[in-house]
Amino acid sequence: MEPEQRHDEIASIRINRYLWNLEEEQYPYSFVPVMVSGLGTDNASPNADIAEWIAKWNEQHGDRITIKMATLSEFFAALKQEDLSSLPVNRGDWPDWWTDGVASTAMHTQIYRDAQRTLRKVKSLDPNHEAASLADIDEASQALTMYAEHTWGYHSSVYEPWHPQVQMLEVRKQSYAAEASKLAYRALDKALIARKGALLAPKRPLRYEVINTEPAKATLQVTIPLDGWETVLLQKEFQLINESTGQAVPYQLSHTQAIIAELMLLPGESRTLHIRPVDNAGLYAHWKKIVTARNTESIACEGIADIWSPSSSEHPIRISDDFMESETMRIEWKMNEGITAWIDKTLSADLLDKNRKHAPFTPVYEVTPAQDEHSPSQICSTRSRMGRNRKGMNVQRDSGRLTGVKVLDNGPLFALVELVFEVKGLSYYALHLKMFANQPRVEVSVRFHKDSVWLPENVYVALPFSMGSEAELYVEKAGGPLRPWKDQLPGSCLDYTAVQEGLFWHSAKDKEALALSMTDTPLLQLGTLEHEPRKLHTMQSEDSLPSTYAWILTNYWETNFKATLGGFYEFRYAVERLHQVDPQETVGALHASTGQFTVHRIQS
Repeated sequence: MEPEQRHDEIASIRINRYLWNLEEEQYPYSFVPVMVSGLGTDNASPNADIAEWIAKWNEQHGDRITIKMATLSEFFAALKQEDLSSLPVNRGDWPDWWTDGVASTAMHTQIYRDAQRTLRKVKSLDPNHEAASLADIDEASQALTMYAEHTWGYHSSVYEPWHPQVQMLEVRKQSYAAEASKLAYRALDKALIARKGALLAPKRPLRYEVINTEPAKATLQVTIPLDGWETVLLQKEFQLINESTGQAVPYQLSHTQAIIAELMLLPGESRTLHIRPVDNAGLYAHWKKIVTARNTESIACEGIADIWSPSSSEHPIRISDDFMESETMRIEWKMNEGITAWIDKTLSADLLDKNRKHAPFTPVYEVTPAQDEHSPSQICSTRSRMGRNRKGMNVQRDSGRLTGVKVLDNGPLFALVELVFEVKGLSYYALHLKMFANQPRVEVSVRFHKDSVWLPENVYVALPFSMGSEAELYVEKAGGPLRPWKDQLPGSCLDYTAVQEGLFWHSAKDKEALALSMTDTPLLQLGTLEHEPRKLHTMQSEDSLPSTYAWILTNYWETNFKATLGGFYEFRYAVERLHQVDPQETVGALHASTGQFTVHRIQS
């Protein structure tokens, strides 16, 4: 039998058998959609042979079974002609299985997300495109779109990560994030120059405009930028003046010699500040600044501050060797365990989930071994057997152990404490906890150095917060706030979802919320970390609740993903208690938290 005849015979058998099965299942419609590809691969080109074969089929079998090529519009037009009374109607989120790719190039995803927000600022500052043209916005948007496309590299990126095509496509993919960042910041520069922005030049005035470009009221801390040669000004006494009132604005100098101020701004509001030196006239003022050496100093003669220094009672935040505490918040930790309590003092309530398996912001590292860790085929086959678990049955998991604590800053506005952890797969992991003195807000910076490993890996950061059984978990997505495991389609993914700016726990009864912003990492793990049969929505028990981890790194997929996750990273989060808010207001707070205020130098 000729190959073409054999093909036709197989097609006839399979099509008739398929339609017979549909009738046995009482399939209710008079037609069925069938996907076809021009070649035996995805992303295939059109193939005229398909149309010719369909014409031939219809000549031979069209009296019983007719095949027609159709567009989506034609498909839905045909569907509307059917009896749809029994068609189920569902409404909700459809979490995308492909979203995990963002964690395979996490640093570039971080740059992409920053470019998104920067472009958002441009649109707020320059809505009529008077400074940055519509063409500027479209060019940046196109680069953002190209990076967001789901493919993350060449198909043999894990099997042969050294291949020129792998390297080429990796660079091209990542270049879209870089290009979007460049174009977004170029547009922002144009928008700020139109607002009397002062370009780099000698004798620039020490004047600054601070702008809230988000549609929500916010109280945030901002860094007042100084050029490198200007930091000598910090050695003298100065004031930060609010030009609209003439009053001094409280500020704090960080351990990095940055000026940090705290401002409350309404949506669209701006504030102009300037630095004014204070003249210390008279001998008394001079002697007040002289410090006499003491018998015991906390900083040794080499000038390195590495001896534990309890916080001074003059500061609003108290710090001991196992806690830090403001008027509204208290965080406790233990060596080898990590953070053990995160207390809202106004409610005398611990904001951590009592059933948590890991302490908040603890790193969790997973690696799945291969029989031969130097064999490309073994490296790939180990991955191909994982399925939707994203890890193997023999996965090895390690969670971080707190090994050191250091106070970096403490002053009138904030305190900054560093917690250092040990964990497999990472040669360095540190948390920077910045507790605000005047509001229930803690900003968290996760800094680490990831080892380069060819085996399939995952890195998570635990986020086990809660507000009790009455509060509901929401995620903020592009379409608005949604409750995972509730507001989604039946049969959809329970394990993880992509968020826009973060997540929050909301109590409708008390109109209270705990907001957790995810500035840099959009992937939220909700299902168990254990290797087991995965459940889809409506398969979970009614009393089961999602867990919350930031899924920050993965290289599990043998097709497209970058083979190694090695490198230096810093990812930012913030935890904030909000009062008298509904879910939509909390979304606004998340956007303000990640968007931050815009600060720039301006002319006289």
